[in-house]
Formats: sequence, structure tokens, C-alpha cells
Amino acid sequence: LHGTLFHMGPFAGVPSLSMLFQCCFEIYDWLLQGVERNFPQVVLIIASDLFPHFRPLSSIALIASCYLTYVHAFDTGFDALEFVLQSLRNTRPVRVTDAMIQETASDATVMHYVKYFTIVMTSQVPNRTPLRLLQLQVRGNVHVSGTIPWNPQVRIVSSLSSENGEISSTCRRSKGFKESIGFVSFDADILIAGDFTLKFEHVCPARSSVTPLFSITRNTGFLDPPSHRVFLRDVALPLDQPNVLRFDSDFVIDVVLASCISCTDDYLDGVKNRKCSVEEGELGRTNFLECEVIEEIVRQAPD
Repeated sequence: LHGTLFHMGPFAGVPSLSMLFQCCFEIYDWLLQGVERNFPQVVLIIASDLFPHFRPLSSIALIASCYLTYVHAFDTGFDALEFVLQSLRNTRPVRVTDAMIQETASDATVMHYVKYFTIVMTSQVPNRTPLRLLQLQVRGNVHVSGTIPWNPQVRIVSSLSSENGEISSTCRRSKGFKESIGFVSFDADILIAGDFTLKFEHVCPARSSVTPLFSITRNTGFLDPPSHRVFLRDVALPLDQPNVLRFDSDFVIDVVLASCISCTDDYLDGVKNRKCSVEEGELGRTNFLECEVIEEIVRQAPD
């Protein structure tokens, strides 16, 4: 029985939704081969060393939870995740601590992708239409190291582009930012599709340095224009400095969005009467095909 090395990273937040479904399909196929060939034991090894400062246990727990949901061992990904975490508490693998398990249990990004996976498995394939990210509106202040007001910029990272490579754009705050008001906006006007991560950073011009503050990872297939609101409990803090930030109690982020139906329509209708650019049409095509892959894998899920 020969296995295939299945690469899932590096990635900015968690594995993409499409990659999670492909991984579940590969795991099931691998284990099924062992059963069909009467192998007494089939060993599956998941290694995680994918991104600097990323919690490796979170990605492993997410993959395991999604797989148990894919094979219908549990009705929802949340039930599967609780089983995985409890198993880790009971067996206590080497180098896995109570703190790591608790971090995974409270990881906002993991929870969102467990929810996405459950929705797709039970009722809904993601929306295939790309979105245009128009603006980010942040209400409430953030203080670095307890007292230093933040000087923010945002990096928008997407794993889906017309060339299937990671793309990144940087947005700085709009004009008129006043720290005392507790409101800052970022003008983006960027086309996004599939999985994307918003990385908020603190810029220190005197030191010529940029410090990661927090991030938000989402999938456009589950977002509805005109806006998506993110509360403090939904942001992911960096592993190496989770306690150096202080947020206002009313901290909230509004992600302002617009639908780009023409990107998908142009792909489905061909090049006639093209309403968007070639690049936008290619992005619509790529996102549409990725959703098709997810739908096919769901159809092949075991009973």
C-alpha cells in the first residue's frame, strides 16, 4: 500500500475550504485501500509545520474534525471537534499541553471553518460568486503593549487567483484618521473569491518595523453583501504575543462588500458581451470550478 504526500500549505490562516474537502477525500480513499486489501493496520500521519507562529494543533484538530464529519461519524463538525479535543485530553500525546488544547477550543478561525464544513455537508454548497471588498471600517481603539496607540495597516491575503497562487495587497488607513474618535477605515476595492485573510498590523516608522496584531480568515461563499460584521471574539491573535494587545470593549469591524455576479456570468456565458475584465472573468472561473470540486467530493462522501 503506497501513499501520496498531500501538501496543504503553507497557508495564511487555516487550510482552504476546498483543500479541507480534498484532504478528507484523500484520507478516506487511503484508509479504504487498506480495508480492501486486508491490511491489518493502516497508519495515517498528519504533519504540521506550515506557517510561522501558527498553532499546529489547530490545523490537525480541524482536519480530524472535518474528516469525522465527512464520513458521517458525527452530525456536525462541532460535535466532531469536541470528540477530537476530548480524545487529546484523555490520551495526552507527546508535546500536546492543556494550553494548546484550550487554544484550539477557542480558536475563532477553526470554529468558522468547522461551521462552513458542516453547512456544506448538510445543506449548502458555497456561493460561487466573487465579491469586491470595498472598505474595512474599524470601531474602537487597539493599544499595543498596553499603552501604545496602534498605527494600523491591513494586508489582504487570498489563496485564490487566476494563476492559483497566493496574492497579497496592503491597505493603509483612509485620510482623516483620528485616534481620539476611535474609528478608522481602510479603502480596498479588491476582488476576492474563496478563502481570504485580513492581517491587521502595527506600523512603527521610527523603528521601520511592522508588528502582527490579529487576523480574520473567511470564505466569500458564506458572506452576504453589503457587509459582514466581525466582533472581538471572532479575531485570531498571534501565537507569540496574545497578551500585549488591549481592545476597547465595543471593538468591532465591518467588512463592506459588493457582489460581482458578472465575473461568474462571463465564465458561464463565454466571452460574448463580456461585462468584466479578463482578470475578473478568470477569477470567477477559478472560484466556480473550485466550488464544483467541493460539490463533487460531497456527492462521493460515504453513507
